[in-house]
Amino acid sequence: MELIYLFPGQGAQYVGMGQTLYLSSLAARRTLDEANKILGYSLTDLCFNGPAGELERTEKSQPAIYAVSMAALAAVQEVVLEQNVHQQWDVLAAAGLSLGEYSALAAAGSFTFEEGLKLVAERGRLMDEASRINPGAMSSILNLDPQALEKICWKTGVQVANLNCPGQVVISGSVEGIEEAEAAAKEAGARRAIRLEVSGAFHSKLMEPAAKGLAGYLSEMNIEEPGYRVYSNVTAGHVTGAEAVRKQLVAQLTSPTLWEDTVKKLAADFPGALMVELGPGKVLQGLCRRIDKGINVKGVDAFDDLQSLLQQAGVGAA
Repeated sequence: MELIYLFPGQGAQYVGMGQTLYLSSLAARRTLDEANKILGYSLTDLCFNGPAGELERTEKSQPAIYAVSMAALAAVQEVVLEQNVHQQWDVLAAAGLSLGEYSALAAAGSFTFEEGLKLVAERGRLMDEASRINPGAMSSILNLDPQALEKICWKTGVQVANLNCPGQVVISGSVEGIEEAEAAAKEAGARRAIRLEVSGAFHSKLMEPAAKGLAGYLSEMNIEEPGYRVYSNVTAGHVTGAEAVRKQLVAQLTSPTLWEDTVKKLAADFPGALMVELGPGKVLQGLCRRIDKGINVKGVDAFDDLQSLLQQAGVGAA
């Protein structure tokens, strides 16, 4: 069975995430216990019990989502080996939405779980710090012509941050600019403008202080060539070489995430492959179906999802 792994980004977190994986999968439990040791605090307690406000903080939600996503991956790999179906399990590529790109790179072997966890913890810290230096906001604009929205962004000084799926574009910028853009978008015919619960203007020029800090961190970090294709949010194409990985991760902080184009490219490059979202929530599954109803997509958020995934992959389970 040919598969593509997908990994969620910030906003997918919820209180209770990862708990059934932790209780039912030894590999997932080891992954999350290791995360506790690396971070120096109980990430599992935060994920399982909250409070939600603490889990939503950028510097906490990013390592939490990364760790739970990698725990889901570990649980899948454990079951595949136990069921002796690894020869039928052909992973062709991976991609992740914003933060999820780090999970995709770790899954493909560009860096270890520990290196990736420390990296995303630093990314979260830098983004939180940049948000205090340059306060901003983000808003999801629904059902407005992209060209009309681009003109509004130019006039109000904000940026397109996420091209997620048809009819959904996220904009990012100063609080004042976002307020002006939301009003203009509604006047231009947008169905809704939904303010996102985030701490800053991610994927905009206001994240430049974070990008500078991340570039310095990445320059000291060993990065390997991915073991299979990993598709970049910045280009919607796969990255080749360690230096390209570094550049794309830095650029991602101030550039739009081209998720719709990424999913279309994956579907075109690997027709018929099963896309599997690994980690909390079902956001990417929903976006994939809105991008192309013909895409075959499943998710592993809880332990019960593993049985369904194996059946979908046509290998069954004992």
